Amino acid sequence: MARILLVDDNQDSRFAVIETLRKLTDHSIEEVDSGPATLERVRRSDYDLVLLDVQMPGMDGFEVCRRLRADDRTRRLPVLFLTATHYQVESRLKGLEVGADDFIVQPISNQELVARIKSALRVKALADEIRQHNTELESKVRQRTVDVEKLANQLRAERDTLRETFDVFDEGLSLVGPTGALEVVNAAGRRLYDSPVRAELESLAREAIAKAAPCDASVMHASRAFLARAYPVSGGRAVLSVRDITQDRDREVRRLQAEKLASIGMLAAGVAHEINNPAAFVLANIEALVAQMRLIEEKVRELQSMRSTLQTLIHACHGDERPDCPILDDMAGATDDRKAVHA
Repeated sequence: MARILLVDDNQDSRFAVIETLRKLTDHSIEEVDSGPATLERVRRSDYDLVLLDVQMPGMDGFEVCRRLRADDRTRRLPVLFLTATHYQVESRLKGLEVGADDFIVQPISNQELVARIKSALRVKALADEIRQHNTELESKVRQRTVDVEKLANQLRAERDTLRETFDVFDEGLSLVGPTGALEVVNAAGRRLYDSPVRAELESLAREAIAKAAPCDASVMHASRAFLARAYPVSGGRAVLSVRDITQDRDREVRRLQAEKLASIGMLAAGVAHEINNPAAFVLANIEALVAQMRLIEEKVRELQSMRSTLQTLIHACHGDERPDCPILDDMAGATDDRKAVHA
């Protein structure tokens, strides 16, 4: 059921229209008899349609329609002009200029009047539905825009956090696109890509993408050693990791040198052990010989003492004549041999 405002200064005309609409429709009909009353009524209440007489004293229907169209609140309110036959052409032209929706030329049949009103209300309903739909869409678009902006801000914050996190690592990390362009790279990776080793890193990334398997390569730059490894990922891209292994390499060299020195020490100890065994044997025999020599010397001294004693006795018994004595001769020979040995 629609609310219709009928505007006509002729009471008989208003009565005829109201009776027709009440008999043939269930719409609510309200009536006023002037232009100012019309403007006041639409400011206080909402209507679905206005049936407006063109010829009225004071403010005519054209001025009322112009003012309705100038007000944002009533600019879309359907206005059907009621006009006489002899004003038809002129009224239509002027009515189109001020924004009328339709013209009802009186006299008109009741069925046509109802049909015209029904058509205008149907157009209004469709227009209202479209406006409501547009309003809802605009609201959803605004809300979606706000949500997207929030998500974009979150993504930007996460990107910045991730970038700051990546920049903390000394290891160069980068995401290489299908064309070789860097999509994501941390500070260490950027320094390496700005150095002469860029060609080697790009070649390694292409190799990993082509083979669809991880690939490794050793890279030297500024007297430092790097281990580069490329991992293929979706989209024909590759994740490139470059690690400085200079300290690891130096530690490995020192470890190998230490192991080499330890091996040499063990070999020297074994050789010394093998040499010490015969030397110890010879030294022990020499010490035994020296001990025997000392014993012999003591025996010789004892024999010399005995010889001297015998010579004294012999001299006492025989004077200056020396008798034959083999024992004394043997003792003298032993003494001479000992002297020869010491010499």
